[in-house]
Amino acid sequence: MNSDSPSLIACPDCSQAVSAKATACPRCGRPMAAQIEQTSKKFKAMQAVGYLFGVIGLVIVAASVWRIAGGQAAMRLGIIVAAGGLSLGFVGGGLAWWYHR
Repeated sequence: MNSDSPSLIACPDCSQAVSAKATACPRCGRPMAAQIEQTSKKFKAMQAVGYLFGVIGLVIVAASVWRIAGGQAAMRLGIIVAAGGLSLGFVGGGLAWWYHR
């Protein structure tokens, strides 16, 4: 088997090249689907937290624009939180897609 093929992954227990679509390793029988799902959950959680911070940052910016809260300092904080949160959300989504294929 060619280990460079993107459709093959290494079994964590025996290092056998296994199809990414396989539910278990043909050599040792280790379940493979659980590993893919756990990886995806970690990155989906990262994505959700990132988007949550993005929304919080946008609310802070809107509050400072409507002069409900703290002026320029609040706007800067809101922009930083929104940009960081949305960036984390996009990175989490990209990693979830990359590792879940």
